[in-house]
Amino acid sequence: MLPYRIPSLRNRRLAKASIAKHLKGTDRRADLQAFLGQWARRPLHVASITPSSRRLADLVTSEIQGDLGPVLVLGPGTGVFPNALLRRGLAPERMALVELNPHFFELLSKRFPDIHIINDNAATADLNTFGFEDRFKAVISGLGFLSMKRHVVRDILKNCLEHLDDDAALYQFTYGLRCPVPPDVMAELGLRAQKIGWVAMNMPPARVYKISRAH
Repeated sequence: MLPYRIPSLRNRRLAKASIAKHLKGTDRRADLQAFLGQWARRPLHVASITPSSRRLADLVTSEIQGDLGPVLVLGPGTGVFPNALLRRGLAPERMALVELNPHFFELLSKRFPDIHIINDNAATADLNTFGFEDRFKAVISGLGFLSMKRHVVRDILKNCLEHLDDDAALYQFTYGLRCPVPPDVMAELGLRAQKIGWVAMNMPPARVYKISRAH
């Protein structure tokens, strides 16, 4: 039995051709080599030496409906979170990716030619450049908040909140034992965190938090 429950994908409209296309190009071994290489070159910028597992990606995206959008993905790495969103039926044109690492950016551009991706810093990126008329309905974060300075985490969250629907949330995983956003940052920005699950079969094990405005 899995250590968490994920809403069933049954009866969802899945873009099967698109998913197959992207999954075919996603080789676990190649992704592991990419993460190891980038971690060795940029240990302060790549928070993990391994990509997130499919189980973790499914939990992080478990509350995203296929007809939702647009959805912002921060730090998509080699593409595990965009692939999870595709499996949930979200159309590529309803996604926006922000990736700082130039190597991952080039890899993502090849794997997801139908998704708008920018090579930029999540704290300062102009999120209006994606051209969506609607505000983002969710943010999926693959960023390593625990390895970032407080003010950087604050700036990333503030940038997201300016473009996020009032009732929308940011989904963040962590290898730590509690929410990776410092309590004073949560209080300053008027946020609350709710743990939605954890994944033991991830390397390392990870917890997932839903961060939203405290109304």
